[in-house]
Amino acid sequence: MPRRAQSKVPLPAMLISAGVLLVLALGGWFALNRGSAIDYPALNINELRHNSLQLRDNRYSLEGVVNRRERVTNAGQIISLNVATNGTETPVPVLIPAGIPGPNIESGYRLRLVVRINHEGIPEAEEVRF
Repeated sequence: MPRRAQSKVPLPAMLISAGVLLVLALGGWFALNRGSAIDYPALNINELRHNSLQLRDNRYSLEGVVNRRERVTNAGQIISLNVATNGTETPVPVLIPAGIPGPNIESGYRLRLVVRINHEGIPEAEEVRF
């Protein structure tokens, strides 16, 4: 009785393939689990109003309801976000760059943002969640 040929995958090729798959899986996990709005401290609105330039280049979480869209350009849009502070709602301007993915932002939407205070002292969104 003739023997059938068996193809074997060499051990080094199997180990290399497993290593590549592991690296891809870990890279995907880190990409999906990078800092989110939960990981950053809440933006202190009083400190933003009185000392915004001292907050430059720091990241914060910010949650509120869109009051209105102030200005829309090719570079992005500025929205007025009503943020609850000490039982009152305070309007906060937020710059939403054009590169932020997601649906159109409309009045009345509740947003959860990761913002970075830019060099002008204005919160600039890095991540937008509905």
